[in-house]
Amino acid sequence: SQSRYVQMYYLNDDFEGGELYFDKIGLSYKPIAGEVVIFPYDLWHRVKTVEGGNRYTAMILVEKYTDKSVASTPDLWP
Repeated sequence: SQSRYVQMYYLNDDFEGGELYFDKIGLSYKPIAGEVVIFPYDLWHRVKTVEGGNRYTAMILVEKYTDKSVASTPDLWP
């Protein structure tokens, strides 16, 4: 089995708007530069409109495999 998470790295915070919004839980969040937000892959989110400036982020999808046979199979490694 596997777990999937999103890691969102905030590279700047000198912009207006652009909050991260999670509809299902009604949470709006505007991190500061250098912060990382981690949330489950299946938790739908959106970004509110950037009203001024530019918003820079880096997003990474993390998959955690709990099946050791997959993790220990060298031919699956890049």
